[in-house]
Amino acid sequence: MAADTLASDILPPRTVSSRGMMGMLKRLETDSPGDYIFKLLPPNSPSFRRGLGGGHDWSWLPDSASNSPTGLAFLYTKAESSDWTPRLAVAPPFPIESETETTDRDTLIKSINPPLHVAIMLIRYGYVAIAVAHDETLMLTKTETRWVPNKHRAGGQSANRFKRSREKWAREFFDKSATLAHDRFSTYPHRIDHLIFGGDRHVINQFLQRARFPDNLSDRILERRVNTLRPNRNALKDAVRQAWSSTVYELAEGSV
Repeated sequence: MAADTLASDILPPRTVSSRGMMGMLKRLETDSPGDYIFKLLPPNSPSFRRGLGGGHDWSWLPDSASNSPTGLAFLYTKAESSDWTPRLAVAPPFPIESETETTDRDTLIKSINPPLHVAIMLIRYGYVAIAVAHDETLMLTKTETRWVPNKHRAGGQSANRFKRSREKWAREFFDKSATLAHDRFSTYPHRIDHLIFGGDRHVINQFLQRARFPDNLSDRILERRVNTLRPNRNALKDAVRQAWSSTVYELAEGSV
């Protein structure tokens, strides 16, 4: 953290929906017309790794921002007779593709919130829900529920048989879930840009060890995860909202 930046100057990171981001940008244009600039840096760009913002002091950012797998959009503001000052950083929902400087709201929106086709897969033991959304609109959905063997409390050979049976059930569940996803994603009429997961991380990791996706979709799995308790259609609607949300890191007004 910079010497002149106190912990009290830093606002807690907040999650902002795409609609919220639109409102923020509209207010910015109204309150500071021409007195702001965004610098967008992809996660693997030299500028991103060299100093987060091309020489300006962003050392107050937490690790979650500096390690953002989607890159960062940095906002600089400028008052009369002053230099450009770092104000906030936005970790967008999807990876920034190219380094850009802009004061144009539409250019910014297209860069940090492009109109993508995004596959969503929510999975927990016994539950799976898949969807493809385009520009935050669900284009297809499919949910399935399967019986889950209960835990076996007795010991001995009976417990070992139950463990083997449960492992066999898990493999079958993963294979059927993978087939379901493959069938839906392979027939989708557009190229899927990204795949995002939600659910139990342990189950997701096990599933990915067995799953095969069409069209090299495995190479487009996003690192971030959406939160869900039970995969179903309502959870898919919430997952779309989460998938298109950004994280905003901001200094309090007057702290710089």
